[in-house]
Amino acid sequence: MNEKFTEIELKKYDLNALLVFTALMHERSVTKAAKRLLVGPPAVSMTLARLRELFDDPLFVRAGKAMEPTSRAERLFARIGPALGEISDVIRSHSGFDPATSSRTIRFASPDDLEVVLVPAILEAMADCAPGVKLVVRSADFRNVPDLLDDGEVDVALTATPPQLEKRHRYGVIYEDTFTALYDPAQTAITSPVTLEQYIEVPQILLSTRGDWRGPIDDALATLGRTRQVLASVPRFSTIPFILKSRSSLVNMPSKSASHYAKLYGLATSALPFSSPRFSVSILWHLRAEQDPAVIWFRKLTESCLKKLL
Repeated sequence: MNEKFTEIELKKYDLNALLVFTALMHERSVTKAAKRLLVGPPAVSMTLARLRELFDDPLFVRAGKAMEPTSRAERLFARIGPALGEISDVIRSHSGFDPATSSRTIRFASPDDLEVVLVPAILEAMADCAPGVKLVVRSADFRNVPDLLDDGEVDVALTATPPQLEKRHRYGVIYEDTFTALYDPAQTAITSPVTLEQYIEVPQILLSTRGDWRGPIDDALATLGRTRQVLASVPRFSTIPFILKSRSSLVNMPSKSASHYAKLYGLATSALPFSSPRFSVSILWHLRAEQDPAVIWFRKLTESCLKKLL
């Protein structure tokens, strides 16, 4: 295929139309895609009609209030999404970045136990050195971070290091952590350090984004021939202080975050009465953003803010 033919083909398909397609894949809604692209819904609908004709496929079908992609759309997105991300990153890497004057939007993902204390620190630092840079924060855990990076949904992520990463996923370990018991002394009869008998008698809150009833703590207890009482499984750490304040219970929380939650909400911490599972916390980015000056700058800013909080 010669270059002239390639350019004619691309002109026919219109790169702007492909941006509409990827927005629809992310949002599954004409209205939300229009908001994402800063255009009106009629413009998105007209472009979708043109794409359907070009690809000879409906691409999206109505399923309740959402628009579900067809199998053809899924196959197209698997190729088009990364390609557009590469184009964007090539442009960004050569356009320069001055945080003092930039109006760039940075997309950041963080687990909510760190988000509570880290995001305010990041925003405070940005107010001084990058007043025009905007920050979008997404929820993250080690399971969904690789997909968020692949889809271009986030530029930088902070989470427990995923057990399996591809070569396109870059990361740097920031610190190692263990679990700590967090509780309200006014609601429980726990004394610090908590004994094993106290630990297994007090009902516990399990943090799980998938609604699990077991975690690494249960595996550690199993080696001792013991089990715990799980009162509830919740998807966010931000809910936990209010539960702890309302009834006798405890939660196993990453130690670094637990100390901040204790100060913020008037709670107490205790080392676990057995060997705690260990894990590493890493900052992650995609290979295609390796040379993006804005991503490099934000990674360094995030690491600096986090280390001050540790």
